[in-house]
Amino acid sequence: MLDAFGFDCHTASGEAEAELAYLNKIHVIDAVITNDGDSLVWGAKIVICSFSAIINGHAVYNGAQKHDTNHAYVFRANKILEHAKIGLDQDGFLLIALFCGDYSTSYKPGMGIKIATGLAQAGFGTSLGNAIHMYSPMQLESFLPGWRK
Repeated sequence: MLDAFGFDCHTASGEAEAELAYLNKIHVIDAVITNDGDSLVWGAKIVICSFSAIINGHAVYNGAQKHDTNHAYVFRANKILEHAKIGLDQDGFLLIALFCGDYSTSYKPGMGIKIATGLAQAGFGTSLGNAIHMYSPMQLESFLPGWRK
């Protein structure tokens, strides 16, 4: 059916959210449509979520105050990253996901969203991201123990 309507079809080789985020980042697709915000962590520019008539237990109404069954949230990464109260960069988002999200590889006692966000806002995500981009694997291995302290 996709071919009949002229749509492209692509199979991600790994994490689909990351693949879609990359395609959005390089302007192959206009937005990522999903039920969660993981694509923002992976660098998507525009994410559309929550196609529902009920969000967080509340009925959704349109501008004319009529019940809306076609509601969605549109998240724009640039608006989030520029928001002074949030104070995060892309690497900060990734740090929070690594500490608390679906991508957390190990549970850290006492590590919740508030602590992870505080660490990201303090620049730990940025410094880790910079190290990953600048250092060789051996240099990164030497860098990490000091970063963890």
